[in-house]
Amino acid sequence: MVEFNINPFGKFNSFDQPWVNLRFGLQYTYYTLFDGAASNFDGAGTNAHANNTLFAYVWTAF
Repeated sequence: MVEFNINPFGKFNSFDQPWVNLRFGLQYTYYTLFDGAASNFDGAGTNAHANNTLFAYVWTAF
């Protein structure tokens, strides 16, 4: 799993600090094994790589 995130307003002198709290991020999960197998883990020929996911998010706190 690899994750990258940035807090554009996370500095002390940021715009409207401390009320603007945003985090933007990307998370990528890469599978080499799934349920203990690399290929045909479900009997239908599905490989572990079929479960790879890319997740983009915006997070805020009040």
